[in-house]
Amino acid sequence: YRLYSAFLKAIMACQSCFNTLLSFSDLCYRERDLISFLQDHLVLPGPIACPRCEKDCYLAREDTRLRFRCQRQVKVPKTRKTKKCSFSVTAKKGTFFEGCHLDVPTVCRFVACWLLVHHPKKRFIMEELQVSSRTFVDWSSFCREVCMHYLTSRS
Repeated sequence: YRLYSAFLKAIMACQSCFNTLLSFSDLCYRERDLISFLQDHLVLPGPIACPRCEKDCYLAREDTRLRFRCQRQVKVPKTRKTKKCSFSVTAKKGTFFEGCHLDVPTVCRFVACWLLVHHPKKRFIMEELQVSSRTFVDWSSFCREVCMHYLTSRS
């Protein structure tokens, strides 16, 4: 719930950023800019240090997944040889997006539409985002639960 609250604040509350559904939706179609936006607002992590070689990992897109990768050459202890560091971890780990099967831009568009589109919104969101009825219901329930938790924890 804490991660979702941070996500909601990032997409709607930042006064120097986006104030409309359309402007945020436009950002979602520029994935590199969206990822930077989410990192700037602490929804996704920024660069992480490789636990093996202690160098910064870079963010790589692999199919529909975002991963931090380290591919630096590291010295093999007690030899003169080097090998490529193969450390890799999902960028979604420990975030609102962890365990999510939808890609990051689709989740962002879903949450923005869920928050800002007036009822009835089910058909609109399903058609716009090309998601099934089950996906819509699951994500709507999740959004509702998080909002309820956020509101009850603040009262």
